Amino acid sequence: MSGHDTVWHVGKTAASIQFINAAEAALATENDMNAAEQYQLKSRIEMLKDGTMSLLEEETVDEWLEQLRHHHP
Repeated sequence: MSGHDTVWHVGKTAASIQFINAAEAALATENDMNAAEQYQLKSRIEMLKDGTMSLLEEETVDEWLEQLRHHHP
């Protein structure tokens, strides 16, 4: 991994880093998300990377997606 790939890790919680890594992998491999869900996941990744949002507890991409599908109009 090159240096610029790890810059976003600085100051992030372990839960945030874990979610970002899993989310980026999910976007690259999973096809069960619709375009709106993919957009929202990409937005969440960016907010976590830029520090706008931080996760204090572990959350899987599946948990996030389930919550999005059941609690978002």
